[in-house]
Amino acid sequence: MITGTLTNFVDYFRTWADQDADVRFFLFGGVEKGVEVARSHPDFDYPLFWLEEPVITTLDNGASDYSELYQFGITVLGEAPDDDYEKQLQVQQLTLTILYRLQKQLRLDNRNGKILCELSGMKKEPISQLWLDNHRGWRLEIQCTFNLNAFLN
Repeated sequence: MITGTLTNFVDYFRTWADQDADVRFFLFGGVEKGVEVARSHPDFDYPLFWLEEPVITTLDNGASDYSELYQFGITVLGEAPDDDYEKQLQVQQLTLTILYRLQKQLRLDNRNGKILCELSGMKKEPISQLWLDNHRGWRLEIQCTFNLNAFLN
């Protein structure tokens, strides 16, 4: 299982995003960093894969096995004009499909013991049009567990 450091957490998702055929830009950070920071980057393009800062909870099973539960969101954003319904639907479908591919990888990595991640109950919400102009996409709420024994044993 992956060791529960913040760097390993970010690297796991950055590596996945870098290898996905459709993701064009990776961003890690809190809401205050936001899309404006990403859009100001010279290499920026859509779809954007945004890994939010996690809330981390230490777990102890009572048998000297420690792990970190990471609770976080991942948002995948695209852009479509407000007056082009077909393009909006295409962007919505593409960004949702990217999240499906991520969930598939999480399932495979869960099966081989790389991470602990339960797909059941993962919630996907459409991005509100009230705070992002011309953006379409989805936010996935997720929990993954990473090993902490290297630090606490």
